[in-house]
Amino acid sequence: MKKILWLLFFIPFISSAQDSTRVNVNNPHATIYTHLYFLQEESYAPEKAAKTILGLPEETAVLKAIKIKKVLDGKGLFVDFNKIPTNPNFKDTIGYVAVYKYILFPERMPEISVEKIEGSWYYSTETVTKIDDLYKEVFPWYVEKLQSIVPASGHKSFLGIQLWQFIGLLLLLAVAILVFLIAKKIGYFVLQKIQYRITKTKNETINTVLKKLAHPISLLVVIEI
Repeated sequence: MKKILWLLFFIPFISSAQDSTRVNVNNPHATIYTHLYFLQEESYAPEKAAKTILGLPEETAVLKAIKIKKVLDGKGLFVDFNKIPTNPNFKDTIGYVAVYKYILFPERMPEISVEKIEGSWYYSTETVTKIDDLYKEVFPWYVEKLQSIVPASGHKSFLGIQLWQFIGLLLLLAVAILVFLIAKKIGYFVLQKIQYRITKTKNETINTVLKKLAHPISLLVVIEI
């Protein structure tokens, strides 16, 4: 009798654990949760996250699912699950038409949404189509190249940031300093030429002023890069 009571006591916990480890695309909340849950480090199963994308080969769907999460992370968009509807028949009014669709961030990222297809909820055709371009906007080609050449150990996280990102930041700082020094010399040289053409004179005081002027110009070049 005691064993039966203990079993009854643990059934809700067992069911809860199963719910968090299975693919669920019954409503907008379940689909988005499934996608993001299976791309977390402690529960990483990208083939399950890819089930939230319909109509693509598994390998392609996995890449798309990963890119969607990376775009959200890269844009600093935090998904508040308390605001995502759990109604399997949720409708959003777009224009004058109510459709089975939920947009995660209507203001900042309207291209990413889920929609009801054949009774289940998946990432919309628009999202799947546009995600490659969105990804390129957030992660330029050199960032993607850096990620691809970093070994598996480089993807370990510390304080929520992967090791390759720390390395990338250091490289970026090194390049910025180098560009700054080069731009300052070029800027000073150009300013000297312009000043001489106008005044036809050279002196130390003017050179000092030109060096000071070259400083903010080189900073603007670095910021632009």
